[in-house]
Amino acid sequence: MRIENSQFAAAVIPLIEALLASRELPEHVAEDIIGSVAELLRLAYVGDTTAVADEFRVVTGRDIPDWMKEPPSATAG
Repeated sequence: MRIENSQFAAAVIPLIEALLASRELPEHVAEDIIGSVAELLRLAYVGDTTAVADEFRVVTGRDIPDWMKEPPSATAG
């Protein structure tokens, strides 16, 4: 995974794609994916705040959402 290799900004695109793809899944499956992806995005943001924020803005046209600024869980990663 790109996060494990400290390629935090490079992880943004596949994680956002996973979030978008999860919309097509049954809700009970999508919830697990969304939770995992959210944690990975939080880890990436903590790993390289500026690069991840910049990449997120390029990909989505928006600033980092507040939930992404929350600390990752103690069991993440």
